[in-house]
This record gives sequence, structure tokens and C-alpha cells, in this order.
Amino acid sequence: PGLKQESSQSVSISADMYRRFGQVQTNLLVEGFFTDLRDVFALRQLDGLDDNGNAVLERYNGSGANVMGVNVEAKAFFSNHFDVQAGVTIQRSRYKKPESWSDNPEVPAVKKMFRTPDVYGYFTANWEVVHSLRATINGTFTGPMVVQHLAGSGTDIDLAVKTQSFFDASLKLTYTLRLFNRVNMDISAGVSNIFNSYQNDFDYGPRRDSGYIYGPTMPRCINTGITLSI
Repeated sequence: PGLKQESSQSVSISADMYRRFGQVQTNLLVEGFFTDLRDVFALRQLDGLDDNGNAVLERYNGSGANVMGVNVEAKAFFSNHFDVQAGVTIQRSRYKKPESWSDNPEVPAVKKMFRTPDVYGYFTANWEVVHSLRATINGTFTGPMVVQHLAGSGTDIDLAVKTQSFFDASLKLTYTLRLFNRVNMDISAGVSNIFNSYQNDFDYGPRRDSGYIYGPTMPRCINTGITLSI
């Protein structure tokens, strides 16, 4: 009752620079940002369960929050056959006052927003090894973050769990065959999540917390595929 609309005011400043080093073309983007959130939405668990035995979460207006940080992205084009791109974001997302999120009075309130790592980034590289054979390698880094772990089969009390870091890297090779005159067939093979950077503490059983899932969505996988295009 009485839930207000969440609003925000933001400011950002950026510098976008281009430079050539011999045959190498480069681009560097640096951006700083700040957002003030008012009447920010937050969730708290109500006392008791519903008719089906499920916990009920209520959305309410919190004290507000600030999100600030810096984002850096760089690109380098070494030739028509090889290019690299990478970026990193360092940020801070905090409520202005600690917010309660559990119906258990023993569970402390938190200022840090859930599921918002302070550091995260990515990279990707494309390489035409030889004519018709391309290699792509990419990865994402997710720094530690805090996630909710509700009481059940995995814990006897609601916990704000700090996760480990994840580095999810993938490699893909693609070979293109020219069929007839207008049809291309791409044959690809690769490995995703090469280092098997994956959550290792899932809940199990009928009392599991089904929302306690974080990190890369898939463990290490081998992929193959064929694509036809005109």
C-alpha cells in the first residue's frame, strides 16, 4: 500500500579517443557515471506463508540508493584479419540506509545491493587464421557479489552470501565452405566456459531455494554446428 514510483537523476561524463599506431587503429572510451535513486524499490519477506506454503515477498520503497563508477572500453584493429576488444566496469551500488530483506530479526540489514558486483568486464578477439577459417575467443569476468540465500535445505537461516569471482571464457572455430554459387556452409566447433567457472553450491530437495542461482548459466560445454546461408 502506498508504493511510490521509483525515480532517478543521473549524470555522466565521457572521453572517446581514437589513435593510429602505424597500421593499428585504436579506440579508448572512458566514462564516469553517477545515479541518485529515490524511493528505490526493495523487497522484504512477510510473516508467515501463503495458502500453498510459499514465502511472500513485498515490494516497498526503500531509503534510496546511489550508483556510481567508471567504465573503460578499448578496441584495437590490427588488420582486416585480427581485432581485439575489452572493457571493465568498476562501480558501487549502495542503499543510503541499511535495508531489511528477511522476516527474521536476527538477519542483519544490508546497504549493498544484491547481485551487483563491484567489478565486471569482458573481452573478445576475432582472428581470420587463413582464408575461410575464423577463430573467436571471448570471455566475461564477474567479480564477487552478494546474493540472497533463503532458509531451506541449504541453510537454516536467511543469509546474504558473498559469491566467488567467475571467469567464463569460450573459443570457437568456424570454417566456411562455398556451395554452388550462392550458398555458404559454416562448420563450427568450440568450447564454452573453458575453465568450468560455475556455481558449486546449488540447493537440492523439496525445501531448496529455487532463486539461489548465480554466475555463468552453463558449465563447460563442447559445441558443434552447421549453418547454411544464402
